[in-house]
Amino acid sequence: DNKVLSTRLGIKASAPLRFAADDIFDNVLQIPKGSVNPFVMAQASCAEVSLLLDQKFLECERVLFHPMQSDFTTALSPDQLTAFLEKASPGRYSYVDLTSAEPLALPGSGGAGAAPPK
Repeated sequence: DNKVLSTRLGIKASAPLRFAADDIFDNVLQIPKGSVNPFVMAQASCAEVSLLLDQKFLECERVLFHPMQSDFTTALSPDQLTAFLEKASPGRYSYVDLTSAEPLALPGSGGAGAAPPK
């Protein structure tokens, strides 16, 4: 729920979270809509992007993502995904409980966002 997540992140109700505009996909993520995945975090153009992931990913045996195009799928263990993110985007990702109403801070903002629990 974008309204709840907006509130948790302290984003004003007058400008809540929403899907990215086309220019964000083209210029920042450099990937077509429908192909967004954690691998974009390795691109230099995403240096100011923060990634929030459902902490339930950590409970899965494997997580599946499209590797920058939607006609292929890559399977990773949660540990492999975390290792990739730690190398590609240290401090800019966080596993969060999406069912909670507790306040969140974006990763890298010095607040509550953090790497996965150990």
